[in-house]
Amino acid sequence: MNAFMDQSNWAVIRISGPDRLKSLNNMCTQDIKRMIPGQSSETFITNLQGKTIGFCTVQMFQDEILIRSNPESLEQVLKALDKYAIFDDSKIEEITNSLDQLALIGDLAISPIFKFLKIESHETLKSDVADFSPVYSFPDPSTGLSGIVVMGNKGLNQKLVSLIESQATALSFTEYNRLRVLNTWPNYNQDIRPDNLPQEIDRDKTAIHFNKGCYLGQETVARLDALGHVNRILMGFIWEPSSQSITPESAINQVILNQMEQQVGEIRSATIGPKAGQILGIAMIRIKSLELSPYISEDPTGSLKFMKLEEFRIHFHSIE
Repeated sequence: MNAFMDQSNWAVIRISGPDRLKSLNNMCTQDIKRMIPGQSSETFITNLQGKTIGFCTVQMFQDEILIRSNPESLEQVLKALDKYAIFDDSKIEEITNSLDQLALIGDLAISPIFKFLKIESHETLKSDVADFSPVYSFPDPSTGLSGIVVMGNKGLNQKLVSLIESQATALSFTEYNRLRVLNTWPNYNQDIRPDNLPQEIDRDKTAIHFNKGCYLGQETVARLDALGHVNRILMGFIWEPSSQSITPESAINQVILNQMEQQVGEIRSATIGPKAGQILGIAMIRIKSLELSPYISEDPTGSLKFMKLEEFRIHFHSIE
């Protein structure tokens, strides 16, 4: 696949100043102080109760940090950073509206961009490009495919698309969502909601550092880690409905019941599967309910199977 997608509406916050590492480190689950320029990571932003108010990627540069997410988490994240970093010597600003942002997938789409930016890799880089400087480029983990995001001043997207339009196609939101779901990359306010604890999203290995020291909500996260389990968790699912009229769009928010007709979960993201009528997706589910053959409330006779997110990613990684 060689494709591009305009993501200029994605939320971007810049943190600069001498205390920039401290300001972000005190608010998130990732060990920001151990990151060096040229690195990217992912993190949860948490509140005092340890609940998730944002899921972001972090891009580390020599003189600034950029955090980026789908638009729905911007307001709460910005408000929290402003509130708790008030005594730090750092500057926190939303820069979304000043940027063009283009996501690129595939070697044929990326190679001309590398040549234009005079770079040679998927590393997290900041380039000086006439008319568009600074231009940021960094890996895009959301689809699970070889990809980068390029950001710079307005007009950049038009220039980049002109370089690759004969070799790549525009990626629709539906197709991007399909790749994202198959890669189990969570969207805030859809897969992740304000009442979720970070461990319920099952990205401990990539987004949570359990030995980094204090941060807002750390006590709750640490206590849950000590207990060794959560009561509910995001999981991948394979659903073969009994009715062909059910679509991925109509599957979202469908309620999951147990054999005692108690609500034990809900579907949060969905896409088409490789078989006709099959639906794949991400659901929040109570772990104990898996012992009692949970089912979709609107489709009690359909086939429903749950898988751990890592297992789901591996199983469906070849679907493009």
